[in-house]
Amino acid sequence: MPTFNNSRADTLASMDRIEKIIKNTEGRLVIQHSPEDFAELPKFPDYIH
Repeated sequence: MPTFNNSRADTLASMDRIEKIIKNTEGRLVIQHSPEDFAELPKFPDYIH
C-alpha cells in the first residue's frame, strides 16, 4: 500500500468495494496516470457512440 494511506485495512476494503461496483455494473475503471488505460479508450468521435 502507498505510504500515505493511514489504514491498510480501509484501503483494501475500499479496493474490494470498487471491484464489486465494477463487476455489478459492468463498468470499467480507468486509471488517470495509466497510458495503457487511455490507449484502450475509443478516440474522438467514436467515444460518443
